[in-house]
Amino acid sequence: MFRERFASNTTEHWLARLDQQDLLCAPVLTLAEALGHEQTKANGTVVTLNGEGRSLPLVGTPLTMAEGAFQLRRAPPALGVDGQAILSEAGYSAERIAALKRTGIVA
Repeated sequence: MFRERFASNTTEHWLARLDQQDLLCAPVLTLAEALGHEQTKANGTVVTLNGEGRSLPLVGTPLTMAEGAFQLRRAPPALGVDGQAILSEAGYSAERIAALKRTGIVA
């Protein structure tokens, strides 16, 4: 019922109507919209890690207790770099891990 009703007009229309009733509301954004939003920029949510000849944009912490308390020290590992160690710690044998790699289930 709500989906049908909300589909009958634009997001801007409904936000204005809800705002008239003094209801806190905001549109649901896609990830790309959220990362490019002016509030995201004002909050410093996207941080850039420079090093190793590249600039890597990353999502920082949404909570900070003090100015400058959050800092990136190193880049996240590449996809699959820690896979074998994690699977070993989870109890997988070396043979089973090798089989998973051969079939392409893990990198």
